[in-house]
This record gives sequence, structure tokens and C-alpha cells, in this order.
Amino acid sequence: MQNSSVFKMSERVFLLSVELMAIMTAGGWCEHIAANARVQQSGFPFSSYALATTAGEGYITARGFKFFFIILIYLIILYIINMNRLKIAERISTLTNPPIITIPLFLIICIVLSFDDGVFNLSKFIALELISLVFASVLPMAIILYWAKKLGTDKDISNRSDRSTPLIVGVISYFIGFLISLAANLSNFMTILLLCYSVNTLIVMIITLKWKISVHTTGLSGPIGALILLLGPFGAIFAIIYPIVIWSRVLLKKHTMAQAICGAVQGFFLTIFEMYIFVDVLNLPVGNIISLYIASLLVLAIIATPVLLGFLSYVEIKKSKLVFYLLEIILAALFYAFAPLDVFIIFALITVTSISVSYFAGEDFIWYKKIR
Repeated sequence: MQNSSVFKMSERVFLLSVELMAIMTAGGWCEHIAANARVQQSGFPFSSYALATTAGEGYITARGFKFFFIILIYLIILYIINMNRLKIAERISTLTNPPIITIPLFLIICIVLSFDDGVFNLSKFIALELISLVFASVLPMAIILYWAKKLGTDKDISNRSDRSTPLIVGVISYFIGFLISLAANLSNFMTILLLCYSVNTLIVMIITLKWKISVHTTGLSGPIGALILLLGPFGAIFAIIYPIVIWSRVLLKKHTMAQAICGAVQGFFLTIFEMYIFVDVLNLPVGNIISLYIASLLVLAIIATPVLLGFLSYVEIKKSKLVFYLLEIILAALFYAFAPLDVFIIFALITVTSISVSYFAGEDFIWYKKIR
């Protein structure tokens, strides 16, 4: 029995090490792109997927991204050693609550949008950050806490029928933010993103009348979708959180597997498609964002493995492990053959993350049972 436990722990440590090496590899790949793929002599080269590397000019560097993710993974590994899975899931669930996870993700978006011709505009950053903080985080969180206290329920407002009011307030809050951003004329990208938030929350509210789709994964996919449009694969790297949030919400019995997976699937696609639609409809140019085609490929790379594992969770297949890895090989071959290399790498990162989460979760999580 003891040997079995040691073996399982060793297996999980090995997979976490593989995850770390994959992220280091991705960091080197990002650094290579950043050094060789600029499309402008000045400014922030969105469409090249590259982050400028001139540190003296205050740019975010690809090297910084690499070390950030390496340190982050090390801290996570050290942190989880002394915690049980349920506590970890609870912490993840709290930190990825939509009004909370939007704070760091919108901070990155605001930093990116605050560069004008290669120069960081501090006053623009402050204005963008205030608008996003108030209308995408503070007000939605305030109504959630107030409504949860009034109903005497948990902060997730787990009862589906109780969610309509905070969702309606969220729709209104995002729309007010959209109107203020439009009037201030600070950033067309931020303006349209807040409108997307309002529309997507309305869609989630309608779905919630019949089915408890995950607001957590929907709220995660919105800003990551925006980062994908701005930064290409750099933005997509943040989607490694996606399978972790799925595990957290399912383990805590807040959602079914389908609800957790579908929240992000609809959130990713709605965000990137609506951004392009509203740019044309409202005639608000947003600058040099990546193409809808590449953005769609990146989203497919993000959702492919979680969707596959989710599907296998609902069907009874005797050799599910063999089926999973066979289909993964086919998906990897398709991405490698028909998509840009960066899309393939994002697919590999999300796949490794999903497998790592499965083995860390163990018998309590259906993914592990399907691939062990």
C-alpha cells in the first residue's frame, strides 16, 4: 500500500516536472519570436505576436514571461505540497471568481493598451484601469456579496435560480462601463471588450434560466480571449488555468463537467467573434490585432483536450486510455500539419496541463479514471 502511494506521488511529481519543462520550452520559443518577428520599429507589435524586448524603453519582455511562469509553477508546486486537494480547489475557485480574476487579467490588458507609439501613457493606463476595475470587478463583486448575504447562501450563489439578479446587475455594470469608455474615447478595444462582457453576461443569464453553465470558466475566457486578440499565443498561455478551474469547480460539486467545460467554450468564441462584429458595426477600429482565423485556431488549441476528456467522461469505453492518447496524437498531428507552430505549442501546453491536473487529482476526478 505504501509503495503504491509512493509510486502515485512519484508519477505526479514527474508530470509536474514535464509541465515545468514544457513551460520553459514555450518561454524559449516566445523569446525567439520576440527577437525575430517585429513588424514595427516602434510601438507595440501586436500582430507579430511578439513583445518588444527593449527593456530600456519599458517594454514587457519575453524573457520576463518565461521566468514569470517558471517561478509561478515552482511556487504552485511548493504551495500544494502542504495542502489537501479540497482546500486547493477552494482557493482556486475563490481566486478565479470572475470579478477577482478580471483584476490581474484586465491589468495586463490595460498595460498593453496604454502604449502609444512605443511610449507608455500613464494617464491613459490609470483611466483604463479605473474603468475596468470599477465596472468589471468592484460593482459585480459588490452585488454578488450583497445578494449572497441577503439570501443567506454561499458566495458562489450555487442555487441556479438565485443567480438572475446578480447577472442582470452585471449586464448593467458592464454596459455602463462601455458607455463611459465610449464617451471618454480612451481605447476602442476596451470599449468593445466591455460591450462584449455585457452581451456575454446576458447570454449566460438566459442559459442559466434552464442550465447552470459555469460563470467561473465563462468569466475566465473573456479576458483571455481579449489577450489572445492582443498578444496571440502570449495571451493564450494564460489559458493553462482553464483545465485547473474545470477540476476545481467539478471537485467542489459546483458544476457538472459539461457545465464547466462549456462555460469557457462559449466564452472564448463569443468574445473573439463579437469583438470583430462590433468593430465593424460600431465603426470603432482597434488597431493591429491578430486575425480572426488565428484567434479561432488558438481557441481550438485551448479547448481541444478538455473537451475530449469531457466527452470521454460521459461515455463508457473499455480502453479509454488508449482512445484518449490515440485521439490526442491525431489532434497533435492535425495542429502541427495545418496550423502555425505557435498554435501547436499552445495545444501541447494545455494538453500537458490537463494530464497533470488529472494525475494530481487522482481517483476523485473522472479524467484520471479515463487516462490512468
